[in-house]
Amino acid sequence: EDGSLIANISNMGSFKMDKCGEVLWTFDSYGHHSITIDNISDAKGSFWIPDQRDAREIPEHLRFRWINDESLLRADVVEYENLLSHVDKNGKLIKQFSVLQALVDAGLGDQLHDALQIDHYDPTHLNDIEIVNEALAQKIPGVNRGDLLISLRNLHMLAILDAESGALKWQQRGPWVRQHDPDISEEGTIIVFNNRALRINLGENTGSHILEFDPAIGQSRIRYPVASDSNSFYTDIMGTQQLLPNSNLLLAESRTGRAFEVTPEGEIVWQYIEAYDEVFAALFTAVERFPEDYFSVTDWHCPSDK
Repeated sequence: EDGSLIANISNMGSFKMDKCGEVLWTFDSYGHHSITIDNISDAKGSFWIPDQRDAREIPEHLRFRWINDESLLRADVVEYENLLSHVDKNGKLIKQFSVLQALVDAGLGDQLHDALQIDHYDPTHLNDIEIVNEALAQKIPGVNRGDLLISLRNLHMLAILDAESGALKWQQRGPWVRQHDPDISEEGTIIVFNNRALRINLGENTGSHILEFDPAIGQSRIRYPVASDSNSFYTDIMGTQQLLPNSNLLLAESRTGRAFEVTPEGEIVWQYIEAYDEVFAALFTAVERFPEDYFSVTDWHCPSDK
């Protein structure tokens, strides 16, 4: 709200800049994907960052057979063990959890086996962290407000970890496929960008879906598209969704460079395409709407302004 920005450069670190672009702090890590500010738990103002560590630092009991001295020299092995890094408002590490450790401790070796057939060096692919609100906590026994909802793309899994210990409390594999951007509604449902895979649509609506899942009853519904083959869209990677106050959905169809807003009835209100040239569009990761009164800044001038 003060105009500052926190971001990461994938696998190179995270940072915070003020409204004028001056660096306030840096966090030296292998950070990647979406950074989440905690506005719910007692640690308000802190950040959760999807992270990784050098494979040479991974504990022996979490290294599968092909993670050996030779493979450790591969640059992409850094993606092998995903971490959740909890960083305070000054960029200092509070604690760190291992996704692999949580899955192993929960006895999910069979699901890790399946994911490793997809990518030997990226079995989980953590792409988002969300803070559990009271409404969602009420729907799942043992889950508390402030726990961590995570999206593991290569497992087609949403999971909830204990915010203090990192232990896995709940997990659901599918009906989404290679999903992104789960958000928790005020009612405690989970709205997720279901990327899907075109080769296994099996006669259903082609392309990607926006799903709303109710963990209390274990059922989901498609929020968009609302009718068969109506306004289909698709991106195999990335993609975001935002439920707006008027119940419309704001979507990023990343691979096609398209942002658009749709009504609950499926009508497209507007769309924008980030054109590269007359043939191609430029990929972008996300789109988000901020309310007009979001910023507390009254003076946007900077010392370098003339």
